[in-house]
Order: sequence, then C-alpha cells, then structure tokens
Amino acid sequence: MKFHFISGLPRAGSTLLAALLRQNPSFHAAMTSPMFSTLRSIIKSMADNTEFGLFFDDAKRRRILTAAMTAYYEDKLNLSAVFDTSRAWCSAMPLVANLFPTSKVICCVRNPAWILDSMECHFQKHVLRPARVFNFEPIATVRMRVDIAMKSPNAVLGTPLGHLRDAWYGSYTDRLLVVRYESLTRDPENVMRALYNFLNETYFPHDFENFSYTEPDYDERNGLPGFHAVRGPIRLSDRPTVLPLDIFQAHNGGFWEKPGQNPRKVSML
Repeated sequence: MKFHFISGLPRAGSTLLAALLRQNPSFHAAMTSPMFSTLRSIIKSMADNTEFGLFFDDAKRRRILTAAMTAYYEDKLNLSAVFDTSRAWCSAMPLVANLFPTSKVICCVRNPAWILDSMECHFQKHVLRPARVFNFEPIATVRMRVDIAMKSPNAVLGTPLGHLRDAWYGSYTDRLLVVRYESLTRDPENVMRALYNFLNETYFPHDFENFSYTEPDYDERNGLPGFHAVRGPIRLSDRPTVLPLDIFQAHNGGFWEKPGQNPRKVSML
C-alpha cells in the first residue's frame, strides 16, 4: 500500500477530489483525517528536550511514525493507495519525504476571493449556528469575518495559504501537484487522467455525474452542517459574489497564478 496526501486550501475541492478518488475500489480517500495532528504530537513526545528524548534516535522515530500511520489505516492495507487529507500537509513536505519516499502531495487551490465568498455564503445560510472552526462572532461584519479568516491565529484561510507557500517555494516540489478548483470543476476527466499519470497509476473511469459523499457527523459536531457534502454532476457555478467588491478585489487572485512566481516549476492542472 502506498500513502499519498491531499492538502491545500479550504473550499478548494479537496473533498470533491476525495469523493472522486474513493470511486476507485483500489483507493481510499476521505475528508480531513486526524493523522497530521497525531504524528505532530508523537514527534513532540520524542523530542530531545523531553524526559525520554534520549531513548530515541531518528531510525526509531521513523519506525514509530510510519507504524502509527499504518496502524490507523490497518483496514485499508489490501488497497493499492491511501490518500490522507489535511490542509497542513503542505507545511510538512520534508516529513512526508522522510517517512514515505514514494508518496505524492496533491494540493487543491482556488482564488482566495472565491474561498472567502464560499465561507460567507455558508455563514449567511447558517447564521443561527456560527461555526466555531471559523471563530466568527455571532454578530459581526463581513469585513470582520474576512479579517478573522485571513489574519487570526490559526486563521482558516491565512494559515493554509502559509502552508502552501512553504510547499510551493520549498525543496520537494517534485512530489507536489497543484490542482486548481476551476480546472477540476470545468474539466474533471482530463484533470483526473493527469492526476493518475502523476501518481503512476492505471486510470479508473470515474463517474462525474452521479455520485455523492458527505460526513454529517463531523460537520454537525463542528457546527458546519453540509460543509463537506459534495455530489454530482460537477459544474463550475457562475454567480455574482456575495462579498463587498472592495473586499473581493483585495483578495482576488492567488500568488501561484502570478507571472514569475513559479521558480521551481511546480506542476499545475
């Protein structure tokens, strides 16, 4: 079994991508998992400055970390590939390379202005249940919510954007594939074929019209009803933004689209 990783920005297609990948009976994929946080905690517990740090060397640390990942997915060992999802994997490219030398990281991106728009749409639809994951005040302005999403500690969009910059400008871009939300929703078949080629996997004919995937228990627990629900057919919606235009324009366009900002030739779809 091979491990691969889905990362990137919120509201940028990672759940949709997982829903498609899980159609392949040889793959396992799902929305965000606890494994990034779990491995991070284990690493901290084995650090040199801890009480028992002297009992660990790097070889033992590596065995423990890979064993933890394998144990979590023990019921998937008969599959050819498992895709673990976390927006933080982009910040851990050296760790991924160290533990899983053949693994790839698929990073889902989207115009930040439309990500903020999507978050605002969800907030307005569920205004009686402000989600704690956004850290939004029940009564606030759009501008305040955007500032929280971009600038607060552990900001729901600002932090993953920082993770993405780490991967984009880092030393492990040979194992990184960036998938634009716009590409995935406009031309899903060609994107999936290119993705399989990147992974050196035999293509599986996916159904882009009739499928659904949801994690209602997770979404309800976090005050996010329907946040990770996706279904076919795949279409890129065309509508005006719900954001004030000055806010939309301030965040319009990702750094990955700007000329001269891809010095390491990151593969993009």
